[in-house]
Amino acid sequence: MYPKGPPPFEIPPFTPERRRIIHSRRIILPLTQFLLFWMLSSCYRLTDEWISLNKRNKEIEAEKTIIELAYLKAQINPHFILNTLNTIYSLVLKESDKALDAILLYSQVIRYIFDKIDTNLVTLQEEIDYIINYIDLQSLRFTDTLNIEFNVEGNTEGHMIAPLTFISFIENSFQYGISNHYQSTISIHIKAEENSIHFTTKNKKYKKIDFQHIGKNIGIKNTKRKLNLIYPDKHKLFIKETNDSFYLDLIIFDTSCK
Repeated sequence: MYPKGPPPFEIPPFTPERRRIIHSRRIILPLTQFLLFWMLSSCYRLTDEWISLNKRNKEIEAEKTIIELAYLKAQINPHFILNTLNTIYSLVLKESDKALDAILLYSQVIRYIFDKIDTNLVTLQEEIDYIINYIDLQSLRFTDTLNIEFNVEGNTEGHMIAPLTFISFIENSFQYGISNHYQSTISIHIKAEENSIHFTTKNKKYKKIDFQHIGKNIGIKNTKRKLNLIYPDKHKLFIKETNDSFYLDLIIFDTSCK
């Protein structure tokens, strides 16, 4: 007698139920593959569209920033223009020798504004020269009651800055820090440090009648916005304002052109 081995493998009968299973598998497998492919392609298409949309949104935001910055740059204080023209007119009527100086200073200030309005950066010394002309022009209006302390420290030639960065703060000092009846002092200090520019202003505040308060601090608000656009995370601005005094401290970093 031979030992019994394992029973021979028997193929299950090809029943109708088995036919349905095989038929279902033939349908489900390709369908699953198709759905998987469709999901992957859809995810890829949606991702690609999201990237394109995100890129376009960034381009739109950049364009809006450029437009907004151009608008902020283009703003010129109308009070300064009108007051200066009135001063020049008054000096001409008096046949004062200062009239020619005032016209020359005014032309230099206006020329700088229009020449540099579309410029991204200027040397700090250029900006200081413009501020000096502006101060000298304003000083012609208040020869008896105004004392200006303007100090500059450090190597100004080694720094670049966005043009007209400080002027709104200085205009604010002249607008609210001068009295026609009392001696007024405006302090302006610029210090060029190793890789930054430190700017401060200090003045007393004198009461103005109501209509003169219209639009108060608009120039400062616009300059704050401009600083945020040009120097994001690269500046510190501190303002301390009381009923009778105003102090501003601004530091701009990464200004060295070396």
